[in-house]
Amino acid sequence: MKRYRIANFYIDATRSVFRRELPANAAMAIAKKEMESSLKTRYGELGFNQKFERYMALDKPVLSVVEEHSFLLEDICNSYISGSFYSALTGACCLGERIFNNIIFKVANDFKSSPWYKEVYDRGSIIDWDSALDILSDWKIVDDATRAKYLRLKRLRHESVHYQKKEQDAAKMSLEAINLVN
Repeated sequence: MKRYRIANFYIDATRSVFRRELPANAAMAIAKKEMESSLKTRYGELGFNQKFERYMALDKPVLSVVEEHSFLLEDICNSYISGSFYSALTGACCLGERIFNNIIFKVANDFKSSPWYKEVYDRGSIIDWDSALDILSDWKIVDDATRAKYLRLKRLRHESVHYQKKEQDAAKMSLEAINLVN
């Protein structure tokens, strides 16, 4: 059995401070005020209350593995917080596809005996979400819950990219897509 070691990780407890998940004391009050000031500098003071609500609505984990997608996800989150909902929505869907491709091609050599190996060997990417999810499920890399989240992300992608004659709430859809990727 191959073991993987996490070399880099990122900790961000900012949302925990605002959600009062950490003990309240004088130092925490100062930290909270400094964090709010930092967020205002980062996202701008104009419409800050709405931006802060969107910031807090993101379900980002406190601890995450730093991989190439971490920086892309941060960019997508910034788009959402700033109010660029369609950019955030399509970005999150594309990032979901990028992540499953990244995983498949990083671990493919560990599954050379799998019937799927010939499907992924020497390919640049997999654009068929169903095939990718079948591969990841067969290799026991994703469980049923993760697969269901990916299928929901796929539906959001199709609804946002392919024209439909219905009203869409890009703000709500982008938040859901980002939280699914998280």
